[in-house]
Amino acid sequence: MARQMQEYAVHSVLSWFRRFDDYRLQQQQQCWQPLPAYTRENFTIGILGAGVLGQSVAESLKTLGIPVTRLEPLTQKKLMA
Repeated sequence: MARQMQEYAVHSVLSWFRRFDDYRLQQQQQCWQPLPAYTRENFTIGILGAGVLGQSVAESLKTLGIPVTRLEPLTQKKLMA
């Protein structure tokens, strides 16, 4: 399952990062206008949880040079503290 999660996350991040939806919309409207590129310096992915799945996704994104931050989920125990 970790492999499928890695692939899904990489696909989703690259789709957003490369603005596929914006270009698809332009294609449907039959127009072509270059859009400003997103830069990795201004683009950080937050991953909730650092378990097996979160860690494997983080490693995949890091190999592409995309900054990753792992966030620990807020638990009931922490809410009571």
